[in-house]
Amino acid sequence: ALPPARADNAPALRRAVTDVLLAVTKGCTRAMLARSGQLERTIVDQYEVDMDLLRGDGASPRALGWLPRGVRGHACLGLWASNDRGPGDREMEIVGVHDTTGTLSRLVGVRTTASQFPPPALTRAGTVGSNELTFVVPVTFGGSDWGLLAIDGTVETRSTQPRDRFNHWAALLAVALDQERLLASLREQRKALEQAAARERALADTVRESEERYALASMAAHDGTWDWDVSAGTVYYSPRWKQTLGYADDVIGDQPAEWLERVHPADRDELSAAIAAQLGGGGTPLELEHRVRTQSGDYRWMMCRAVTVLDDAGCPARLVGTLVDVTERKEAEIALQRDALHDPETGLVNRLLLLDRLGAALLRCRRSPSYDCAVALVRVQERVGDDDPGPDVHREVVRQLRRPLREGDTTARTAEDDFVILVDDVGPDGMPERLKELLERLRRDVGPRLAVGVLGSVRGLRDAHEVLREVEMVLLRAQARTDPRTALR
Repeated sequence: ALPPARADNAPALRRAVTDVLLAVTKGCTRAMLARSGQLERTIVDQYEVDMDLLRGDGASPRALGWLPRGVRGHACLGLWASNDRGPGDREMEIVGVHDTTGTLSRLVGVRTTASQFPPPALTRAGTVGSNELTFVVPVTFGGSDWGLLAIDGTVETRSTQPRDRFNHWAALLAVALDQERLLASLREQRKALEQAAARERALADTVRESEERYALASMAAHDGTWDWDVSAGTVYYSPRWKQTLGYADDVIGDQPAEWLERVHPADRDELSAAIAAQLGGGGTPLELEHRVRTQSGDYRWMMCRAVTVLDDAGCPARLVGTLVDVTERKEAEIALQRDALHDPETGLVNRLLLLDRLGAALLRCRRSPSYDCAVALVRVQERVGDDDPGPDVHREVVRQLRRPLREGDTTARTAEDDFVILVDDVGPDGMPERLKELLERLRRDVGPRLAVGVLGSVRGLRDAHEVLREVEMVLLRAQARTDPRTALR
């Protein structure tokens, strides 16, 4: 038991000890709450930056409007003035500043160098303090290198380093700038396509008007006119009609066979059906392109236009029309269609037609368990120190690929140095023999300048683009292994 004097002081002693403990606890708690609040502000700031930069539908990220409201210091963004990454001090342009006072806005548009960044006006504008620094971080992500970002921050000893946070912001800014450039490119491409479509429509209107004027002038001059008497079964062919086919006036008689039997066999049924429909009461004039054999034995494209003349009873009595030589226009049209689906330099199928055929092959794979196809990618590699693989190598590869493997197979040129072979209807044993022979012949004749990747099967792949990506990966894996043999998946 305590002595009486000490017993009287016990309550006061307990209160004093309790007050000391409460004060110590409050001090510790206050520091923990401060750190917690700072961490919460950091998370909120990071969320705001992520949303502003990745949304991509607001103001340009160059203006630095995406910086959090809690950033009280100054910031400056400088982008490289050119893509030249050679040695030396690179030039850059200041495109955005963050300054609550507005005094640093004059820096926008100023050009400087990397060694002089950030500009002295930015560092002088900051508040001098023992724990404040101006951080300079590169605005890069992946293969993109846009420039440098300078931003004021404080040195924190009990939380995440500011440089880590600013590096993350700079990486997101690089992604946003990449997205901005891509969207601008897409807008330019769309505008160019719209302008091209407008030119095509104007050209089509001009061509159509020219054809109509030419047809009307020919009809007015009785060029290539003919008159079919339905009841008599005879046809009058004008001298110009006969001259169009290269015949003298006395060579052609007055029978329908003089015309119909000279029509190309592939077009004969269509022309007969069109004439029958016209005689059967077709409401629109006959208009049909078909090939007719001339006196030299060649076939030329003719535009046949005709109208039906009715008798008093409303029955077809005559069929009157013209025959106009449109061979040049038709051949130009066929050439345009061919060039749209073939590489103009090599004559091989282009990427667009290859994707269509690959899509058809994948669809057939899904429908038929017994069907499959193989795909090979042949790439002409550059010489060491030489940017040009050489025309002779390309010429030999194209010459080899022009030889048909088998009906149904496709050889295509998909890039400047890339050629794709689609082998149709292969068996379950992997790479077919005809493809092996072709690749061995290419290696023998071209040498080590070729890199080859082969997919023995396309089953399980979603679309044509995935097929091309997969065979590209096979080829790259083969190159990485420096294996001269064909890579086969």
